[in-house]
Formats: sequence, C-alpha cells, structure tokens
Amino acid sequence: VKILYNKADTAMIQFSDPFYATLAVFYLNAIHIEGAEISVQFSKNKSVAGAGQTDEIASAKNLSPNANDQRWGDNTESPGRIVRNASKPTSVLFCANFDDAVDENTIRGLVAQFAHVRKIVMPPCKEGSKLRMANVAVGSPAEAVSCVMNLHGLRVGERDLKVAFSRMKCED
Repeated sequence: VKILYNKADTAMIQFSDPFYATLAVFYLNAIHIEGAEISVQFSKNKSVAGAGQTDEIASAKNLSPNANDQRWGDNTESPGRIVRNASKPTSVLFCANFDDAVDENTIRGLVAQFAHVRKIVMPPCKEGSKLRMANVAVGSPAEAVSCVMNLHGLRVGERDLKVAFSRMKCED
C-alpha cells in the first residue's frame, strides 16, 4: 500500500494476484467510508514501488501488510473460498478467532464503540474446536465498515480478532 505523496487522499494497493484486485473493485467501489464515497479502480501501473530509505516522511506512507492483517492469513488455498465468502459491506459482521473467555458482552462492548449493536448470534462451538465465532448485526453498512476498520486484527486475549462482512441475514 502506498499513499501518494501529492494526493494524500489517494493510495495504490498492489495485490498478490490480479484476481484479488478484481474483487476489491467489484466489492468496494463507491462504498462510503467515514462520510466519503471511495473510488476503487484499476491502475495502469503494474507494481507499487515504495519510497527510498532516506525519505522518512514518504516511507511512513508505505504500508506492508503481513499475514495477521488478512482474514484468511497466508491463504494457500484456492481462491474459491475467498469468492464464496466475499461480500460488499453489509450491516452484518462475521467475527471470529476469539477464545472461550470472550462472551457476548465482550463482543457487544467492542462493537458498540463503533456501531449500534442490534443483535449478536454466537453459534455453539463444534466439539473439539477452538474457533469461536459470532455474527453481529449493526445499524448500517457504514457502521459495519467502521467496525472492520477498527476491530479487525485487534488483540483480544491471546488472539487477533478477525472481522469481516457477512452475507448472513440477522433478523431482529
């Protein structure tokens, strides 16, 4: 990710595969983030070069994500799983990767910092599974965007919380 020097409201993002750039354009173009509509388009540039080591201010605008930043980690699987789970921003969040000590009130407290929580559904764990998850219905897709931006990757106990949009419907 490179935030452009002369256009601070513009960034270039290089994906590991053009397929993921296509998903980003399809699902994220024209969504609203913090009151502004974003435009996601393909670039004519084939790669994103970072700033030189000597330019401290410019290098602060270059971000290199790691596997913990991604919902699916390093993702050595086929893109089919990502396509199956990809979604435009919705008012339902999928939260995962938290341990048994995290309960509905903990999830509510985290999400309520950024959105009005309408409903939380925490399915029971499968026997022997360490993975806990929840679907959280919030007031609007814009609130959900704020939650993903602020909560995804947050350290909760011994794990990094994974937060993404869900296609699931949560009735009140």
